[in-house]
Amino acid sequence: MANNKLSMRIAAVLLSTTMLASVPLSTIYAEDEDLTNQLSGIEQQMQEAGNRKANAEITITNVSEQLHQIQVELDQATANLKSYEQQRMAVENEIVKNEKLLAEAQARLATREGVFNKRVRDIYINGRLSYLEVIIGAKDFSDFANRVEMLRRIIDADIKLISSIKTEREEIAQRKAELEADRAKVVELENKARETQAVIQKKKDEQSAILAQAQNDKAVAEQMQADLQASSDAIRAMLQQRAAERVAAAAAAA
Repeated sequence: MANNKLSMRIAAVLLSTTMLASVPLSTIYAEDEDLTNQLSGIEQQMQEAGNRKANAEITITNVSEQLHQIQVELDQATANLKSYEQQRMAVENEIVKNEKLLAEAQARLATREGVFNKRVRDIYINGRLSYLEVIIGAKDFSDFANRVEMLRRIIDADIKLISSIKTEREEIAQRKAELEADRAKVVELENKARETQAVIQKKKDEQSAILAQAQNDKAVAEQMQADLQASSDAIRAMLQQRAAERVAAAAAAA
């Protein structure tokens, strides 16, 4: 009976030894070395991903500061453009008013010249006057002379009025020329402000694109780090499990 028990123990030990012997130690260590090499490569990749993330964060910080300054410049350029636009609109409104005044002055001048020319024509060409009855009705030579003097003064007044209207028209025309010159200057400033705004806006768009790329690079690096960390954890767990299994197998074999 005792011999049977001893035989059973020896058989169990031999069976355990046979199972461990079925996998060569060289293969086991080679697999562990391969896993260790993979773990080393993953750690190196994690370091590279960390560097890319750090570089992306530096770019994000720098570009964000530049974008802030660019936005300040863009706001100022936009304010300047708006100011010039308002100035141009004000000048154009003044031009419209001035043109209206000029048209009115021209109409008054045409009317007054028409009246004057009719009087001159009646006196010197047709030989008759609108005030013929007044002259014919003169009582004597002195009265006649007074009436002629009155007509002369009327004609002189017409001449002075025409001269005054012409002067007014010339002043309005001069004012129009000045307003046109002012508008040309404001339009030039407005165009330059618009060009400046466009240049700054282009710079902002370029920096915004750089910022978006840096943010994307950071997100990709973070995702890579997470994936690599998961792989690293899995390999470490596998190595620990394999080591524990070998210890358990050795203990069972012993």
